[in-house]
This record gives sequence, C-alpha cells and structure tokens, in this order.
Amino acid sequence: DIDESGSPRLKKPTYFANDKDWSSTYFIPFAKKYAEMMYKIDREWHVYLELPPIGVAPDIKFPKITKTDKIQNPVNATHWYDGFSLFSGNLQINWNVDVDTAIPKFGNLCVRSMFKRQIGAIRQESEDYIEGGAPTLIGEFGIPFNANGSQFDTG
Repeated sequence: DIDESGSPRLKKPTYFANDKDWSSTYFIPFAKKYAEMMYKIDREWHVYLELPPIGVAPDIKFPKITKTDKIQNPVNATHWYDGFSLFSGNLQINWNVDVDTAIPKFGNLCVRSMFKRQIGAIRQESEDYIEGGAPTLIGEFGIPFNANGSQFDTG
C-alpha cells in the first residue's frame, strides 16, 4: 500500500511473523490458486514452482505436493546461486563456504563438487516432494553480475 506521503508500506507487517510452515501455509495455497487460473486457459500448461535459492531462506523447504493438490504438470523451478558469492560479492572458485553447512571448501574440485551436490539436491526434491516426480528447470542460477566489483554491461 502507499501512505499519505507516497511511501510504500506493508498492510499487514506481521503477516508472515508466526510459527506456521511457510511452504504448506502460504506457498501451496498460492500455487493451487495460480494453477487453477492457468488451467482456465489451457489444462496442459506446466506450473513452475519457484522457491528461494538454497541457503537464502533455510527454513523454507520444498513442500510435499500430492495429486490431491490438483497441480498437474508441476515443474520444480527452484533458484540456485553460489550463495557465498551472492552474499559477499566476490566470486571464489578456489575456496568457498557451503551456505547449507557453513563449512568452508578449499580447492577448485571441492567447490565444484559442492555446487554439483547443491544443484543435485534441487533435482532430488522433484522426486522426493512432488508425487509422481517432476522435471527440474533451475529458475535462476549462477553468480551475481557484480562479482568482484565488476558490473554487467550490455554495451
């Protein structure tokens, strides 16, 4: 909403400030309503389910989606970033920190192995949490464009 001075303000600032499971309380009802609206246009369309990148919101877990949720053709489109580079602004391929465990990783092979494990975990969620399995399309991925002080320039 906008206040009288033209500044944005939250209508319900404590809306998410509770002990409820965010995925099942907020995300699933939203995804179901979104899917229902899409299916009014075309029942064959896929529903891309995007959650925050791994490590950004560790308390938000991929929800269990069953056939009774009536989300047909779901696609896991979770985002993945090199979390340490995202937060620090520095690309570190020879050493890094695993944002899931807070354990440092040393050496290019260890860092790459960590990235592979993190991306593989997103893929595994498609099998573990979506009844019948689902394809995975990483919705966003990579490193920030301002890494190591550089900026993306379209030229």
